[in-house]
Amino acid sequence: MHYLEVADSVLMKTKADIGMVGLLREYDVNMPKPVFKCKYDREYILSGETAFKIMTYQYEMGIKIIPAATNKLYKRTFLQKNGICFLDNIAFEDLPYNFRAIRIANKVVAIPNAFYHHYRRMGSIVQSFQEKNIDDIVVGFTQIRNDMIKDGVYEQNRNNYYAFFEHFYNLIVRQIFEFVPNEKNKKELLRLSLHKMKDILIPDEFMEYMSAEELRRHIQPSITDTTIY
Repeated sequence: MHYLEVADSVLMKTKADIGMVGLLREYDVNMPKPVFKCKYDREYILSGETAFKIMTYQYEMGIKIIPAATNKLYKRTFLQKNGICFLDNIAFEDLPYNFRAIRIANKVVAIPNAFYHHYRRMGSIVQSFQEKNIDDIVVGFTQIRNDMIKDGVYEQNRNNYYAFFEHFYNLIVRQIFEFVPNEKNKKELLRLSLHKMKDILIPDEFMEYMSAEELRRHIQPSITDTTIY
């Protein structure tokens, strides 16, 4: 049976707003074993709040929820009622879309035995880097923050916002080092990224979110032994 048929039948049975299937990566070369971004061995029925906290790294419940839209089905009436739609002309458009959709969903179901095959093509948006990647992250996280403020949940979910931000800013840094070969260009893009992050990051809030040890590692990245002899 086609994975969409499997997923749709479970979505109808459980009356969930969002259904999630596993995501299997496909590459140009044969891999020694399958590579899954996420995989569900059994059916999990979650509240939107629980799914949101798993996706934003607050809860660890043995399953992974990624913010990609490619491995998800959505109830149309749920999207229409809440005015959920993609931002135009940006990369990472999944981030604000699913940050809000999952957060406000009544029920989310993880569906076993169904997989979306995701082809990782060299030269695609996630396999290259340009200044627009930085601009698009700023646009996406500005939308996330504005949605939270509009829904009146920013203060209570602020740490989830910063955990999500930290993960995807780390992705930006990794992309710069993987796809930008020139040292001068690397430094310029890193400088630019730090400059533009001020639009979506309030320093005092971010400092409050981070632990003392995380802050220390930023200040002393080469020091692991903090004992004074």
